[in-house]
Amino acid sequence: MNGFEAICPKCGGRYYGWALNAERYRLCSKCGSTLEVKRDGVLVAPNSSAGGSGKSEEQRPGLR
Repeated sequence: MNGFEAICPKCGGRYYGWALNAERYRLCSKCGSTLEVKRDGVLVAPNSSAGGSGKSEEQRPGLR
């Protein structure tokens, strides 16, 4: 499957779709745990957006 897929490590809930690219949508709606998100089969880091610049907020000017 292409795109985003997430599995809850606590309850096993499964989620699909581009919204998983955003950090705020990476919580299980059933139990509240942080989801394990994969994009095209590759695990996405928990606090990054898969299409982002790769810079933290401290490194991005003008976002305070």
